[in-house]
Amino acid sequence: MNLIQATLLEALGYEICLPILRRADFIYDKSLCEGIKFPYRLKTLYVDLDGTLVFEDGALNYELIGYIFGLKVNCNTRIVLITQHQKKSNDTLRTLGLFNQFDKVTYLNKGESKADYVTGSCIAFVDDSYAERNAVSLANPDALCIGPEGQRVLSGFLTG
Repeated sequence: MNLIQATLLEALGYEICLPILRRADFIYDKSLCEGIKFPYRLKTLYVDLDGTLVFEDGALNYELIGYIFGLKVNCNTRIVLITQHQKKSNDTLRTLGLFNQFDKVTYLNKGESKADYVTGSCIAFVDDSYAERNAVSLANPDALCIGPEGQRVLSGFLTG
């Protein structure tokens, strides 16, 4: 319901009839949101699996998956999954319906650094580990390194 529009229509002489709400427990929040726009096209997005794409409780990070699809389809961004996932990663990706969504999947052995694999220009790296983000940032100072809590900045690459 657009109360501003209803008020304007009422001021113009239209009869306004608002619906009667049945018992509803919700909060409607319509606020202005900040935005960001990057001056370059993102060429490659590197994404971690455990704790980033899939939360510790097994739930999917659907917001990040949305950004991945948007970047891949709308911006032709290369999507690379980089993981030290200890279980059978391909089985996990199949179970989640994500097996064919990555241009490349890099499986690291325990002790290997993601910083050795996150390379190139115009790249972003999303990982829940501060240590991994820091290592990538030191190895590639031009990389945008963010945690899952900052994933909304990826929307800055989706705006034309």
